[in-house]
Amino acid sequence: MAKPLTAEQRWLMFAIGGWTMRECLLGPAGTDYLMQSCYSHWGFSGPDGGPDWLTGWNTVRGKITAPQSGVVRVSLTKAQINSYAATLPADIRRELTECRDAAHAEQRRIADWCHCPQQDQATNARTVPCGRYHPTDEEDDDHWARTRAIDTWQTRLLRRALQLQSAGEQLDLFSGLA
Repeated sequence: MAKPLTAEQRWLMFAIGGWTMRECLLGPAGTDYLMQSCYSHWGFSGPDGGPDWLTGWNTVRGKITAPQSGVVRVSLTKAQINSYAATLPADIRRELTECRDAAHAEQRRIADWCHCPQQDQATNARTVPCGRYHPTDEEDDDHWARTRAIDTWQTRLLRRALQLQSAGEQLDLFSGLA
């Protein structure tokens, strides 16, 4: 049986976060992508509620280490992430899939949008007006509102999946007992 992840390892997964960690929790293809990408980050203040020292990470040779510089305090392997993901409850996996589908649907919805200055006329004699769709300000605002809502949903979902709570929030450990 695999050793459970420490709180620091789960915070590292949350710090990586976003669609990258969502995909890792949905299957091995996500961790394959993360590990081959050599994705690293540094210089942020760390996730809310997380360790102060978690200001970045490195992904090198199939392992993620943090912080990004200095003495390594936590590390994660592809196998550890995949093992953790395999233990997620079905309802969380289903909601992760729904969140991914919503994000992809929004991306497809705006795939043909353009914000270039050539909507109605060419900018010079060598160009032609753009034939792609140029959204109205209201449509743009709607897109960004949808994107923020999906990102917020994804962040909350990652907190649940990784068993991390933010300040003033409790996990639903005893919700079924009432």
